[in-house]
Amino acid sequence: MTDHLFERQDPHNIVMDVTPEIASAWLSGCNTHNRKLVDAHVERLANEMRAGRWKLTHQGIAFSSNRVLLDGQHRLWAVLIS
Repeated sequence: MTDHLFERQDPHNIVMDVTPEIASAWLSGCNTHNRKLVDAHVERLANEMRAGRWKLTHQGIAFSSNRVLLDGQHRLWAVLIS
């Protein structure tokens, strides 16, 4: 589905819409080394998304060169529940 995103090995940025299907795939296949999920934080983010207040910022979803999710698990869970 999004394998082409991982073809480059150098640091790079891509702006894209992350669907619940993409979020689910990344969480199930790449989320192996993150801190404990904080449900209240996920709900706050999801509420912002539901209300249409979610904005593009410097905080994104980050992966290592070997497809390990490094940053963004709370944002991805919020996509799923929003």
